[in-house]
This record gives sequence, structure tokens and C-alpha cells, in this order.
Amino acid sequence: MATKKVAAKKSAKKAVKNAPAKNKAAPKKSNLELLAAADVIHPDHVANHDPKKLQKLTPAEVSTLIKLRKKLGPRTAGGGDESPNFPV
Repeated sequence: MATKKVAAKKSAKKAVKNAPAKNKAAPKKSNLELLAAADVIHPDHVANHDPKKLQKLTPAEVSTLIKLRKKLGPRTAGGGDESPNFPV
């Protein structure tokens, strides 16, 4: 009986080991992509911004900008990058 239990445990370990990983890390997005996705920067006007400076922002700074955009609500219609409700 002991050998059956050991064999069952080994086969269960193999099944777990061979199973595909469920939580693979998603590719890391750049600060520019995160800010554009959160509508902090208008996606059509990304070229107007300096990507090197945006990449130097810390994750905390990017998170703060995204939270601020959520608190202030959606951008004004037709405002483009001239959003008066977002401090620059």
C-alpha cells in the first residue's frame, strides 16, 4: 500500500510541474504607455511630450498622476492636451 501512495504522490508532482504557468508576468509597460492608457496624456499627442523625461518618472509619480486624473474625472470634450481641469 505504501508504494501506491508514493507513486500517486510522484505522479501528482509531475502533473503540477508540467502544468503551464498561470501567472506569467505581463510585459512591462513604459510610463508613456501607462499615462496614455489612463488618459493623462492624450494618445494622439504623445509625440508632443518628451519620452526620455517621462521614462525618468518613478512608479510612485506615475501612479500619483493616474490617481489625480481619476479624481478629476474625464478630460473636457475637444480639449486635446489643453485640459484645464488637470494641473501641469
